Amino acid sequence: MTKIFIFSTQVGSVNLEEFKEFVDSLPSDFVVRTSGSHGLDTLAIKAKCKKEVFIPWQNFNNYKTLSGDENTKIKCPPVTPEALSILDAFVFGKLKEKFKKIDNRLVYGILGKKLKDPVDFVIINNKSSKELPTTSSALVERIAENEDIPTFNLNYMSIEDLKVKLNIKTL
Repeated sequence: MTKIFIFSTQVGSVNLEEFKEFVDSLPSDFVVRTSGSHGLDTLAIKAKCKKEVFIPWQNFNNYKTLSGDENTKIKCPPVTPEALSILDAFVFGKLKEKFKKIDNRLVYGILGKKLKDPVDFVIINNKSSKELPTTSSALVERIAENEDIPTFNLNYMSIEDLKVKLNIKTL
């Protein structure tokens, strides 16, 4: 089973129809994890494969933990000392209280429900973390890099190139 974390709070230059086709072409044995953000996450949640949505609190962007269909699990993970330790290691400066829950979902999206089931790769869509080091996408990149998880940034590559890298054929 291949697991992907898709995180994007913007759509940037990505062709939404092309991204929707990409998501629809994912094999049924894939699991798509998202953070419930607006952006590409919104299209990812419509994938035909299994989905896990990690939200910071009930009703975040209208997601509720009991509202998923049979292929969609919506989870509101606890802020644990282990998750906070991971965040503290990768957030620039001191982690502010108001960001603990919102960034906590990113840790669980990448590392799974018990923080021991990492994704196989991450898809983001943002400027480089070198240009914008304090964004959530940059945080996602740093956590993934630490876990040796390949990260693909659609701001710098086409969806066709992504399909080639992941060996995914369009249905």
